Amino acid sequence: MENQLIKEIVEEIHNKGFYIFKSLLSDSEIKDFYSEVKSRKPTVLNEFQKEAWGYGSFLEDSCAKPILKHENLKRILNEYIQDEGEFNHILVNSKAPLVGGNVEWHQELANIDTFAPGSDISNVSSFLQVYISLSGENRTNGGLSIVPYSHHEGFLKHIDILWNHNSHKREILSDELISVVNKYGLIYPELNPGDALIFGHLLIHSSGRNDTTLPRVSVVSQYRSRNIKERWDDNLWKKETKYRSDFVIEKLKDTIDIKLSNKNIYGEFKC
Repeated sequence: MENQLIKEIVEEIHNKGFYIFKSLLSDSEIKDFYSEVKSRKPTVLNEFQKEAWGYGSFLEDSCAKPILKHENLKRILNEYIQDEGEFNHILVNSKAPLVGGNVEWHQELANIDTFAPGSDISNVSSFLQVYISLSGENRTNGGLSIVPYSHHEGFLKHIDILWNHNSHKREILSDELISVVNKYGLIYPELNPGDALIFGHLLIHSSGRNDTTLPRVSVVSQYRSRNIKERWDDNLWKKETKYRSDFVIEKLKDTIDIKLSNKNIYGEFKC
């Protein structure tokens, strides 16, 4: 890629909040990822269906090398963060056919104390997400939904929620979300296998249920400035991760107490 094209792509990310990099991975590189996925046991399962949701980190695996060593990708990412960066994580997730659920509306920045404690909104330009579809995706199979230009609204108020798989997540407050969607609208990028969506940490995004009979498989990765590690605050990380774990425990306890307080929670169905 010419330097001018690199600058134009980065300008598009600054303006729209995202850029679609077509055919980042080749067919053979996608097959290598699938081969590695098939050799692993899932690290996260759907609690009741026992279908795979996540397969853990691939950062050290050979199948990730085409991402780590992709010259044009690195030039785009480094131009955006204005530094020599590195990948913090490269994960693979899967939405199972028909039962793979939705992901909440959020901005990546909401969980910065988990992946970069010590950094804050002033460092938001030091990060980019690189989301790569391995299976191809659209609105029907639970592909990403994004609010273009929404990063210009800054960081929105999030609330704590208990999400699928009994995990803690942060979701944008509905009133704020509605206001921003009314202003900018929604788009549902259609990605072919190997296409990548590059976006900043203030872009509002989500994804829906997989309503097809095939799994929706993708790579979720984060690129960051190398100096982020210098700001790492281990005490803040411990505090944040404890807060998130404690939230799950307390909400599950509350749910149990509510259920136990009712003699029969299905009483409304009695004839």
